[in-house]
Amino acid sequence: FAAKRSAETCDGELIEDAFTAGLLHDAGKIILDPYVMKRQDEFEQFAHQNSMPLFEIEQAVFGFDHAEIMSRACRLWRFPDIQATAIRYHHQPSCEEDQDLACMIHLADILVKSMGYAAGKPASLDQIAPEILEFLNIQAQDLHNVAAAVKNDLQKIKEELKEA
Repeated sequence: FAAKRSAETCDGELIEDAFTAGLLHDAGKIILDPYVMKRQDEFEQFAHQNSMPLFEIEQAVFGFDHAEIMSRACRLWRFPDIQATAIRYHHQPSCEEDQDLACMIHLADILVKSMGYAAGKPASLDQIAPEILEFLNIQAQDLHNVAAAVKNDLQKIKEELKEA
């Protein structure tokens, strides 16, 4: 929802791509999970010795990360290239024309983590690179509006699930 709301703020043409890429961006973690569990000690050692995000630990241990795995899966499943690219680079997008969706997914990922919906370490909005906000033409108030809309979306879903 955060990716979709970010796209509504930035580029109305990417709303559907943003929703799909936002939904799938971390699904590579599910694919890697059995392999991570087999090397749990190694992961814990990296996490303890370094202050590295999960994707960097994955790269150190496996030579690739969950974003790359999911991007490859999306390409195999013939998802649009824009979605596969956004998923691949959502941790480290560049401010280039073909990276606008990756920047939106990056922004949405950090925004949601800053809202307390983190599976791992929580994040803060200052982790969003200023050049990404500038590239997407997003102001601080826009982030607060997106966060409020996402909270509203989640509340609606909770209410719908209670009624079901």
